[in-house]
Amino acid sequence: MGNRRVATRAIAGASILILAMSASPAAAWSPETTEAITEQALVLAPPHLGRQLERHKSRFREGVLTPFKQTGGTKQGLALPPEVLQQAIEREAQNAIKAIEGHVSFDEIIFRMGFLASYMAAANYPLLSDMTAESRPAYLADYPAFVQSAFPRFSVVFYGAGRMVESKTDLETLIGATLERSRRIRPLISLEYKRIGTPNGVELFDDRSTAFGVSSMAYSHAVSDVVSILRYIWLGAGGIDSNNLLPLDEDQLILLNPGGENR
Repeated sequence: MGNRRVATRAIAGASILILAMSASPAAAWSPETTEAITEQALVLAPPHLGRQLERHKSRFREGVLTPFKQTGGTKQGLALPPEVLQQAIEREAQNAIKAIEGHVSFDEIIFRMGFLASYMAAANYPLLSDMTAESRPAYLADYPAFVQSAFPRFSVVFYGAGRMVESKTDLETLIGATLERSRRIRPLISLEYKRIGTPNGVELFDDRSTAFGVSSMAYSHAVSDVVSILRYIWLGAGGIDSNNLLPLDEDQLILLNPGGENR
């Protein structure tokens, strides 16, 4: 019933978020990994927004997981072509701002934010460009399973540098940089699977492997980008952020989780 309200409510000047992914296939971070990314991002949300997110936590989670239930979806994540994903994030961020300005209920707004957080997390997926390629690597299904098995041991940090997003241009730049970073690190994952000779990273990648290090970095960047876009929406709709975390220099990091035991 809640999803139907989001899909049918008219908001002046805004398209409906849930329809943007209705026909797209899916494959990227697993639902569990995506949920963990977005939950860790909430720690650094602007305090007033954070209270609303906590109050409507189940709706945020529902929004985060909804893309996995779309037509053509699988147990994995989002698989829009990078340029389409960028356009979707930019569009739906503006729609979320309009929803707040239009006094839509926070129950629905928080759902929208959760849905958009899945988009932002997906942009950081190292194999994103492989998801829509005609020739897909054999390890495409194994990699998200590896990350899901490994992320509890990641040292998660917030990268503040370059994430002071205050305008549509800033947002476009952030998403573009995110997608370019994902493209750059993709070959490192491919080389790691070539090294082990089989699509079984869950068993064969240890915590000293390049695959683990690259994935941990991508995970932290995903957390950081979700923090940034939630903050952008909140400030864009007239909210404030008393955390004063941004901007940070490139050598300044905030440790969110020290990670678990190595294997």
